[in-house]
Amino acid sequence: MKIISRALYVLPLCALLLLSSCGRQDSEEPEIIKGNGYSVYTAQEMNSLFDRRGIKKDWLSADGIYSIPVNGDYSMRTESNKEEDILFIFSDTIRGTAKKNGDIKRGWRMPNHSAGILHSGQIDFVFGNNDSGNLFYDDEWLFDGYSDGKNIYIFSFGHDKNWKPEYVRLITVPVKDGKILWDEYTKTEELEKLNYITPDGDFQYVLGAGIMPSDDGYIYIYGYKDDIKNGSVKSLIASRVKTEEFPSFDNLEYRSVNGWSEKIEECADLLHGISCETRVMRLKDGRYLTVYSGNTMSGELMYSFADTPWGPFSTPVTFYHCPESGVKQKNGKGTYYTYNAKVHPVLSKDGRILVSYNVNVMGADANHTDDYHSPFSFS
Repeated sequence: MKIISRALYVLPLCALLLLSSCGRQDSEEPEIIKGNGYSVYTAQEMNSLFDRRGIKKDWLSADGIYSIPVNGDYSMRTESNKEEDILFIFSDTIRGTAKKNGDIKRGWRMPNHSAGILHSGQIDFVFGNNDSGNLFYDDEWLFDGYSDGKNIYIFSFGHDKNWKPEYVRLITVPVKDGKILWDEYTKTEELEKLNYITPDGDFQYVLGAGIMPSDDGYIYIYGYKDDIKNGSVKSLIASRVKTEEFPSFDNLEYRSVNGWSEKIEECADLLHGISCETRVMRLKDGRYLTVYSGNTMSGELMYSFADTPWGPFSTPVTFYHCPESGVKQKNGKGTYYTYNAKVHPVLSKDGRILVSYNVNVMGADANHTDDYHSPFSFS
């Protein structure tokens, strides 16, 4: 298995730019989405940060990529704040040695999660000081995180053999003088309010896949409703807690068809056919945007708008087809698939939205740094 995250910029020829990582490309020519007024660019500068060819005994690639401002400044990057530290958190990570041509040497390992700090144009990667290499010890994958400048909060989850969450927890990592104190992290017990399976086993409700702080006094926590008996098609769901109460979830409320509810099983389906990792961001014009991989692994990147954090969301538009999707691995053994596209609000720019998606290989192991990664793009 191999994971790659690609980045893209999507530009509305009048306002929106999405970033989708499409790997290493030598052209900045945009892909025009006809009839919608948007174009997509490969985010070459971002993608080059994750080009790990020639790296020895270190981070090579990962999926599950989220970006979080260490100091809690959630405004888009400008000249005044472009040097502020950004935390990247990842799930399954390839740790090993890559030749200069990108071939991965045998003996690589795969921690379940890792992190990286972007500072002054460079990324320093972080692992746990234990046998597994997991930063937070347990064999867990990471969802989204949130920083208030004093602590970084990260949702984590353990999964079953079908990759479905068995529980959701919250990790708290202190920040002091701008430095993340990794060794001082704490972790909650399982958060029942963020993970629920109906008694008949037909539906699972999972929250923590996306977090959006808002100036209306709430922190919005997004996730999905999994229609297990119907192909596990997922729908966007939303919850919220008052900013001053976070990280307590005692008064967490869920968006239902009739307003806000205390019951997670009353969550309304806000958007059908999303991916497991989906974020929502507020645009400068006051609208809200979500970007996702259609039905998680379709290879089609979609976007939708709303006037409030909880919708209603507009009819989704396909704006990009991942070129890796369905393509054979270079050695002919495996087939690439793509999944879990998302926006990166703090790395976006005025008029350009940064988007990433994951590239992986099915039916074979990763043997090259392009087999497993997350490309970036601007829209």
